[in-house]
Amino acid sequence: MTTVSIHQPSYLVWPPLLEKMARADLFIYLDDVNYSKNSEINRNRILSAQGPLWLTIPTGAEMGTPINEVRLPDRHWATKHWKSILNCYAKAPCFGREERETLEELYRSPSDELYKVNVAFTNWLRDRIGITTPTILASSLGIASRSSQRILDLCMAVGAQRYLSGPAGPHYLDVESFERAGIEVLVQDYDHRPYAQQFRLPDFAMWLSAIDMLFNVGPRCLEEILARGQWAPVAATLVT
Repeated sequence: MTTVSIHQPSYLVWPPLLEKMARADLFIYLDDVNYSKNSEINRNRILSAQGPLWLTIPTGAEMGTPINEVRLPDRHWATKHWKSILNCYAKAPCFGREERETLEELYRSPSDELYKVNVAFTNWLRDRIGITTPTILASSLGIASRSSQRILDLCMAVGAQRYLSGPAGPHYLDVESFERAGIEVLVQDYDHRPYAQQFRLPDFAMWLSAIDMLFNVGPRCLEEILARGQWAPVAATLVT
């Protein structure tokens, strides 16, 4: 059974997105839908000694611009973000030489196209934690439909028999149309239970970039991510 997951290219992705990718046979970057300002598309959080810290890529793009048409006005953000990561994780237990050198290289010469930046960082994280799922761009498939129909058409274009949806899926997907097409829809329930973080803050910091987990738990990162994800058929998640 071919399993597919789909998501917008996001900056320094959250662990739940990597779990969706790891569970799939193919991951599709939804690169040609509209950009949403100050969302996971252009920002994420890391953990400092004082608490979560936002890293935001300034774009100046208008709402409604396709993600793959968003151009970055300069590269100053990359230097600032890399310095922030060094300040936060220099003493993290699993921030080793190889992690530092390969990540620094990404920040040294980032693309001026937002989606390429996001794909590069996501693929770096995927490779570092051991996910082997192949990825493609939605724009490469030439699908022009919108909303739920677009997700269905993308799934059908790649021969999917199962679609892995985020928790919001039941609120916008036309699940019956997936069923008619012979595609099962499963919905993610990700458990944000604590893992060891280097700073002894009063409370565990949730909703951070996956680099926080990588730099704190290292080789166990993929195991930790997979252990937190549960999947159920969409009908079992709906309240009647």
